[in-house]
Amino acid sequence: MVGWHYENKKDRMLGGIILVVLGLILGMWLMAKVFPIETNGSKTTTHAPQTPVGSSPSETEKVPTEVGEEKNVNQTQENPYDQSQTFSEVALQASKKIAVQFVTAYHTYDAKDPTAYLENSKPYMTEALYERKREHVRRGTLARSQLAVKHTEVVPVANPSKHLIRWNIIVQGAATSVDGTVTETVDAYVIGVKEVDGEWKVEEVNVNVPH
Repeated sequence: MVGWHYENKKDRMLGGIILVVLGLILGMWLMAKVFPIETNGSKTTTHAPQTPVGSSPSETEKVPTEVGEEKNVNQTQENPYDQSQTFSEVALQASKKIAVQFVTAYHTYDAKDPTAYLENSKPYMTEALYERKREHVRRGTLARSQLAVKHTEVVPVANPSKHLIRWNIIVQGAATSVDGTVTETVDAYVIGVKEVDGEWKVEEVNVNVPH
């Protein structure tokens, strides 16, 4: 009986030791989960990304525009046939005024004085154009022995030139035949204007050219 009690007591002590050891291991494991582990004297913690001082989150999140995309946008906006992208507004308005004045003088015609139209429009032309037109003086027809201008309308024109400003001018007028019959007329002029010594002069004239 005495031996049995001894062994039973020893078993109880051994079981208690095992429980204590297991309790210590469990306690250490829980401590590691609850408290951060220190490495090299500092706690290993995770930090959220810091926003640079002086900049808002929206600024840091902006995606930079690629150079290729920016070039594509500029290319779609540029139109080589739009002369307003080549010449200033001042130049466009000044050249348009000269073009209208030229067409009004050049279109007006009277067979009784066949060179008057050329001399009247000379102040608006370059010397080179005047010399070319003087070699080929316009001649009237039986149905258009006299021409008069009633109204002019300037229509935008596609123009890729870097040196000439072009205007499409529609002339509504009247033609008088040799027998006195008057008919309404519509003529289309394409005028090329360039700057010569600070003045705008007509360099090109095309009348009723089919497109």
